[in-house]
Amino acid sequence: MWFFDALTSGFQTPTDPGRLQQFRIVFGTVLTLRFTLSIGQGGWNRLAPGSLSSHLLKQRLGSHRAGLLIALYRPTLIIRTLSAFALACGLAPRPMLLLVLAGAAMELLYLKSPNAVRYTC
Repeated sequence: MWFFDALTSGFQTPTDPGRLQQFRIVFGTVLTLRFTLSIGQGGWNRLAPGSLSSHLLKQRLGSHRAGLLIALYRPTLIIRTLSAFALACGLAPRPMLLLVLAGAAMELLYLKSPNAVRYTC
């Protein structure tokens, strides 16, 4: 509740650093588990070369842009999982938060299907 109070007040009142650290730890832990599960539940093979999803992506985006996305997809899965773990541990929290948020946004942006949102929630 304290987060929503601070958010609605425009962060005018100081927030307890302990609560921010607790939020960072919980947020990082949940995203680490979420990203790890997404790798295990088909995320690793989602844009594998020669798969149907990569073929559809090449038709949708073109060969060059799809090839770039396919080449960067698996390393991005690893980077976002490790950065979520680093966020939970408190190692460089601000840069790790940016990487985690970019990795979470990746799930919403690479597919244009309305069903993509259902799987990320």
